Amino acid sequence: MNNIKFSIITINLNDKDGLENTVQSVIDQTYKNFEFIVVDGGSTDKSVDIIEKYRDRISYWVSEKDSGIYNAMNKGIKKAKGEYCFFLNSRDVLFDKNVLQKIADSNPTEDIIFGDIIKIYKNENVYVKYERKISLYYLSYTTIWHQASLIKTELFDTLGLYNENYKIASDWDYWLKSLIVNKCSNKYLAFPFSIFDTTGIGSDDKQSKAIANERKSIFLSYFSNFQYKYFLNLRRLEKSLLWRVFRKIKKLVDKEQNINKH
Repeated sequence: MNNIKFSIITINLNDKDGLENTVQSVIDQTYKNFEFIVVDGGSTDKSVDIIEKYRDRISYWVSEKDSGIYNAMNKGIKKAKGEYCFFLNSRDVLFDKNVLQKIADSNPTEDIIFGDIIKIYKNENVYVKYERKISLYYLSYTTIWHQASLIKTELFDTLGLYNENYKIASDWDYWLKSLIVNKCSNKYLAFPFSIFDTTGIGSDDKQSKAIANERKSIFLSYFSNFQYKYFLNLRRLEKSLLWRVFRKIKKLVDKEQNINKH
């Protein structure tokens, strides 16, 4: 049996109820070989009271102002002693109590492990299933959520921490740098790791333009403008072709329904 140690890192700011939900999902895990690190950004809503409530189950915590989510995540990384870092933000919860056990049972040795995720929206829940092989084209229009991935702690020593110059898309930057540029080893596990609350800054519709701008800047720091435009146009073409197929199918269905009425 693999007795691998995980470092679960939770960042929080003024979300005491969400924080407690996250803490509960972590401490309820059947697999117990993990450390739990909580980085609070100086909350004023009694989040620290929640931390104090569970302090015997938390390996390390701090409550102080930070310069953003990636600064907070980097603080957690610097304290991590486990073999893999697993970022679970306040309000996000592990899918069930056996998630860590299932990951450990897969005997991971790769630099990056990723699985599926459940995204919760106001009106629906969406199961996000990733491709087994992550390509540059795939990352050009989507990402791997850090709530559904584990990164070898030593990889942060090799490639560096999250780039704090980016406020929203530094995790996306890390995927390009690790998976595409440096071709780090990775493994996909076909089960959901966590349930992701979509109210964070990275999933706010108002932030979509800012996200796009940061991703463009990040992409161009590694690849050419020609490649950027190529993937952008390829995606547009794909959407266009899919939309044409959808419209044809809809017309056929509508026609069939009209026939059945007569």
